[in-house]
Amino acid sequence: MARDCISEAALRVTSGDGKSSRVRAKTPAGLVRPGFALRSTLPWAAALALCTGSALARAAEPVAPWAAAAPADTASAPADTARARADTTGARADTAAIAPVPAPAPKPAAAARTPAPPAPETKRDPKGDVGFGIFFGSGSYDNDPFNDDLEAIGYSRIESGLEYGLMLDYRVSQRFSIGAELSHIGADSSPPSATSGPTATYGVSAAPFIVNFTFHALKAGVMELEPFGGVGPLLGTTVRAAADGFEIEAQKTGFYAHAGVTAEARVSTMFSFWLRGFVRRASASKVDLRTSTGDPDAVWDVDFNGTGFSFGAKIYFGKTEPGGPSDEY
Repeated sequence: MARDCISEAALRVTSGDGKSSRVRAKTPAGLVRPGFALRSTLPWAAALALCTGSALARAAEPVAPWAAAAPADTASAPADTARARADTTGARADTAAIAPVPAPAPKPAAAARTPAPPAPETKRDPKGDVGFGIFFGSGSYDNDPFNDDLEAIGYSRIESGLEYGLMLDYRVSQRFSIGAELSHIGADSSPPSATSGPTATYGVSAAPFIVNFTFHALKAGVMELEPFGGVGPLLGTTVRAAADGFEIEAQKTGFYAHAGVTAEARVSTMFSFWLRGFVRRASASKVDLRTSTGDPDAVWDVDFNGTGFSFGAKIYFGKTEPGGPSDEY
């Protein structure tokens, strides 16, 4: 401060001779520019004292309130700015907290799914099926020559009988089957009820072996309608008589043929029930019992011509792939 005072001020002091001299000083060491001379050392000391006292007096003056507050205000300005920024940030945070959360954008509607076309139904090819069955039934018989002789001696006519047998068939194509069956047909005659003492029993029977041909004409659901026909030998056509623990008989092979219709319920790929009706021609001529009886008239033409029906069950082997019995032809 003293240096500034000395460098700025041009001091007027009164020397000892009563004249004023003007001193321009630059340093406290008493150095002056050339051309100036100090008249005495007293004026220089007086100038230095005057400058120093002025500076001290200025420092002792009270500071105006506005001037003292200025540095504090200046110092607080950054804090106020930071506080304002913090308030702005908090306001933004409050606004963000209060603002409603926007609803998620609706998802685009899923495109309607086009249903896949149904898989084409796989029809079951029945070719190769092998069926094995058992059956029971009944049939009517003409057998007039033999019945006439029975009736003549008081015995009942043999006009019907129970039948049973086994069958096997093979499906050669969707429409045709070939098969075979072996059955037993025939019946016995009852003796007269009024006869006393030992009585004889007479009967006729046969075992036809038939080769069948079946046409699978119609199928609806599990039901099948199957016309059929078959032919074969009439094996073991027998006329017999039994009395008092002994029995005599004669046999001959004849011819057998039948035709009819079967209704079959194929309840699964491996099992079915069926019912059939048919007409037949079955006969064997000249069945000779003369040698055994000694009766020259004991020779007959035996026939089983007539109608019949049978029912049974059949199990299938072979192809059982999907498709089932519901496939229509």
